Amino acid sequence: MIALCYHRIQDTNFSYADTHAMPDAITPTLDPPAPPLLFQPDAIPTERAAADKNFFDDKVLLRLRMRCFGDKQKVDVDDENIQSPADKEYLHLSSDLFQSEKYDDIKSHMGATKQFVTKRSTPSYFAGGVHVLGMRIVDTVDMFLTQQAAGLPPLVERFLREDWESVKSQSRIALVSLYDEDKYPPPEVVRGRFEISWQLFTLGTPERLKKELFARENAKLVATLQSATELQTALLAAELNRRTQGLVEKLRPGPDGKKKALKDQAIISLREYLQLVEDSTSNEQLTAVIAATRKALMGANPDYLRKDKDVRATVADELGKVAETLSGFITVAPVRKIIKLNGANGGTESNGETPA
Repeated sequence: MIALCYHRIQDTNFSYADTHAMPDAITPTLDPPAPPLLFQPDAIPTERAAADKNFFDDKVLLRLRMRCFGDKQKVDVDDENIQSPADKEYLHLSSDLFQSEKYDDIKSHMGATKQFVTKRSTPSYFAGGVHVLGMRIVDTVDMFLTQQAAGLPPLVERFLREDWESVKSQSRIALVSLYDEDKYPPPEVVRGRFEISWQLFTLGTPERLKKELFARENAKLVATLQSATELQTALLAAELNRRTQGLVEKLRPGPDGKKKALKDQAIISLREYLQLVEDSTSNEQLTAVIAATRKALMGANPDYLRKDKDVRATVADELGKVAETLSGFITVAPVRKIIKLNGANGGTESNGETPA
């Protein structure tokens, strides 16, 4: 069964729509090509009970959608105001429709929303804009998105009330022949172009199917989830490896024997990512690596590392061992493959509206 919780705030009415049925647009692709990865995989289970053992058992898929009224327009290179010695077939031009600090505040709000989710989730190849959340952080992310969605309409209203008419006038003067009145719709239309909404859902095979049909479709889903499990774990391990090796490189002296600059954020970032990996995986190998990395970082105060070369060398050696372990069980560098759901796309929509 696919269970869905859907939240949407699109305008200043702060209205929510909650439903428990999966929309037609979210139909998983059940038979993707296997990704070229990674840890030694177990045999793919085919029994109904075996489907319980996969990466997504304690995960929720989050589809985050954010839309903004677009502030760019394509420019016709044949316009008489466009002067360039370059071959116009090689030119693809655009211009700002307007400039507004209050609009920039909306974009910053959107950016902070996406960054919060990205830092607390792992990528998914089911569809663009889909993130994988560990159950332990679902409530935190949902509360934050609710807060951000509620904070969007006031920003939009301030932009429309204080800036919209003035930026139109400024653009009419600045853009000259590139100004097109049709690209500056009434405020009520602009208001509807802003949105933060999200869906939380899980994957499964409907048990009401006939026995033979259930067995067939469940085997497909189990195989898909097995591949997804391997891919997700590889992505986590590869990123942890990259971050660990990066810190080791900073801790070790350069070719001239001098120590390199070490910022607090380099250690903070690795510790934060360890927590994300711990929340996102049940793989025993990766869990052991997390423990080893935490042990290596125990007491690794940035100030001590900057001042004490012996402590610096010890931490570098321990993290180097962790990096070697990670390199040993990632056999092929993972490639993220996007498998689109029917009717779901992660591309740019008209007028610059893009799912997160």
